[in-house]
Amino acid sequence: MRRTLRVLFGILVLLGFGCTRHAAVTTPSTSHNPPPTQGAVATQKDVKIAIRTISGACVILDPGDVYLDKGKDKIKWCVEYSCAARGVMVVIDDFRDSKDVQKVIKRNPFEDHSDRFNTFDFGPLDPGGTDCTKVSGLATIKGHYYYRILLLAADGTVLTWIDPGVIIGD
Repeated sequence: MRRTLRVLFGILVLLGFGCTRHAAVTTPSTSHNPPPTQGAVATQKDVKIAIRTISGACVILDPGDVYLDKGKDKIKWCVEYSCAARGVMVVIDDFRDSKDVQKVIKRNPFEDHSDRFNTFDFGPLDPGGTDCTKVSGLATIKGHYYYRILLLAADGTVLTWIDPGVIIGD
């Protein structure tokens, strides 16, 4: 009975997170995006997401804010997982300009501002697993964004999460 309740709770939590996900609240037209300069290659900034066991609990270490130049930079995500649970998934998504969902004006600052270019899934990961295969699209909307990093058990239960930041400037 307890296990069933935990699974149901995990599903409810995931549905709650899923319901807070929206398309871009303000989507600038593509005519306002700067054209890429001739021959310029976007710079990839590495962001390492380390997930470790600390005092017996699996925690996501805050990677700190990453600074990007609008129209010039992308993020290369690297997840390093070293907790005991097997088959976990890591999801990076929900880029927004406010931690308060009611005050969000801008979302999804990469590429065409769709969830497709602003959601990154890693796993399943086992202890000692590393996945450095995901790269964001080009940063196209200036601002300070918070994003969510979720650690999900194999059954979909949310194990932990944090909201670090991305700052996009000129």
